[in-house]
Amino acid sequence: METPILLYDGNCVLCNWAVKFLIRHERAPVFRFAPLESDIGQKYRSSKEDYKNIDSIFVITADRQAVLVRTEALMYISLYMNWPWRGFRILGILPKGFRDMLYDLIARYRYKIWGEYEHCMIPGEISALRIAGQADNEKTRACQDVDNGRSNLPDRKSPRV
Repeated sequence: METPILLYDGNCVLCNWAVKFLIRHERAPVFRFAPLESDIGQKYRSSKEDYKNIDSIFVITADRQAVLVRTEALMYISLYMNWPWRGFRILGILPKGFRDMLYDLIARYRYKIWGEYEHCMIPGEISALRIAGQADNEKTRACQDVDNGRSNLPDRKSPRV
């Protein structure tokens, strides 16, 4: 059975926090994860002109029929979460343009507010079985190595000023 895939900005502290939050609050371990910087992330980003400028979160639905972005992705993710987080779908009553405008505002300033990692990160809470993409993917392996402490490079930059 196919599972949904969540693609996220591996350099973004907020995005990594969101992945950890989802893992803690999923009703069951359903999602697979990959950084946008990985081969699978690049494949989907380049699949449509509209996706090339999205640099925060993508969700590929379990049936592989849709790629969701911005607030549509967040509302889809909430379907798989425990209460009260599942109630996030109520935001669907707001106009999509308004929701996405707020999302884009947060996405635009996320590095300034929350900071960024110097290297792509895969949160330690993600088991190897939940990482989407090929096992021999060099970019994904590089992300894992940084998260598993095999790099002595600093993990995080200060928020941009």
